[in-house]
Amino acid sequence: LLGKPGYEELAKSLKEKLKNPPKSTKSIQFVLPKNTNIQYVDKKSIFISYSHQDKKYLEWLQKHLKAFQRQNRQIEVWDDTKIKAGDKWKKEIESALEKASVAFLLVSKDFLASDFVMDEEIPKLLQKCSEEGTLFIPMILTPCLFEDSPLGDFQAINTPDTPLSSMSETEVDQVFVNFLKQLKDIF
Repeated sequence: LLGKPGYEELAKSLKEKLKNPPKSTKSIQFVLPKNTNIQYVDKKSIFISYSHQDKKYLEWLQKHLKAFQRQNRQIEVWDDTKIKAGDKWKKEIESALEKASVAFLLVSKDFLASDFVMDEEIPKLLQKCSEEGTLFIPMILTPCLFEDSPLGDFQAINTPDTPLSSMSETEVDQVFVNFLKQLKDIF
């Protein structure tokens, strides 16, 4: 908060309230000055982009992420399975894209062939990566033209020569575990 507009007024107000707390309440309330430009982010958000044809990999990842979230409660994971009947799906996706601090991409031939993913999600994620430092993490699921795509400049978790589809279940689990150990260091 140091150096932010309105900090000094906020600090002064807080110090005064702490010196003379109200006797009738157990908590202290104070109003932020109007010119205070402070943003609070309680959670880090992971956005998962995938093709519906690769749903089995999404479900696999979700299981690993659930255990990860239990240990790292400040992390929120979003994928389109969170969209409920009656929701405006495109608005939900745009909102999740806006919050994303990490973009996790499940890359396959179907992913690269998806018009929605490549025309709607990827350009917005690339912009967030460039302007806000959003972490961009591809994982190669199947043999595909990853290196020739707009994603090819990003280091993937696994190499295009070793897609998850060529691995045993144990090896895939190990890739997910290794990734989550690295992600823990980021958060």
